[in-house]
Amino acid sequence: MLSQPDGGYNVTRLPGPKSLFHGGTSGDIDNDGDVDILVTPGPNNEVILYLNNGDGSFQHKTLFSDIGRNYNMVLWDVDGDGNLDVLLDGHEEPLVIFWGDGAGGFSKKQIIGGFDDQVMHDIDFADFDGDGEQELAVLSSLKGLKKRKGWYVGFKVQTVRRKNRTFSDPNLIHHSPIFWIPWITACDLKDDGRVDLVYEQHGERWHGEMMAYTGLLDFTKIDKLVWWNEGDGAFSFYRIEDPQYFDFDETSPSDQRTRAKLIAKAEGLGLSLTHYDAPQIYYPTEDGKTYRGSDSFHPANIRNKPLDLNGPTSTDYSALDHDFF
Repeated sequence: MLSQPDGGYNVTRLPGPKSLFHGGTSGDIDNDGDVDILVTPGPNNEVILYLNNGDGSFQHKTLFSDIGRNYNMVLWDVDGDGNLDVLLDGHEEPLVIFWGDGAGGFSKKQIIGGFDDQVMHDIDFADFDGDGEQELAVLSSLKGLKKRKGWYVGFKVQTVRRKNRTFSDPNLIHHSPIFWIPWITACDLKDDGRVDLVYEQHGERWHGEMMAYTGLLDFTKIDKLVWWNEGDGAFSFYRIEDPQYFDFDETSPSDQRTRAKLIAKAEGLGLSLTHYDAPQIYYPTEDGKTYRGSDSFHPANIRNKPLDLNGPTSTDYSALDHDFF
């Protein structure tokens, strides 16, 4: 979909075979000044390249084959040589990197170790520990090993140091045994020179009731999860809950004090709870009210009691088996 001067879009189909593509990324892999597209997995588990001709048309080719079935990938100049590299992962496949040569070619795959029984969902890059070198912050979902043997059983956030093209073992930042999250963002929230990590949730998550049963992490009220950089690669974990997901009574001084505390907690970390309201409503409810998925959740999910207003949470769940639930 290519945007046009009149505000519309020109829609065309890319060349090549159909496939149930799960992951994709884009960047100028051949340094010719336009943006190319990579998608995975192709019909025979390939990574497909759509090479940009510079006019909005693309050439189709298989970039990687015989590498297993991979679902997620990221493009980044990991080693700082001016060329984009590809990081790739799948359920049963290891996390790997292909080093780019700047002309559209890549090295053989190199495994990044320490991610067994995990699948990478997102990676961000920054100097998290202040040593002058970029690290990788890797978000992965986990594989259940006991009662729950499928994928997406909890998640981990880990950092990995790099020297030239050699990677350290992962350093654990957070381990949750319950569910998974799809992305993270690295940013300096307070402009203090330390890069923090943020997960921002767009709307209520349907599995909030399950979270309420555990008493660990109720996603029905979450706006953001924050890993606050304390320096030297150490992080504190905060849950930021959103007043719009509580049934606050406007006439109740207690409820309004709680609302103010939620807002102050977010603002203290350099965050805003102000939301953008789109001018269009495409699918209005019959009664004209805003739908709240948590209205129908189990009574254990107490609407007006925030989980934590006092700073970092008491645990990051690291000591729990990720088949706990």
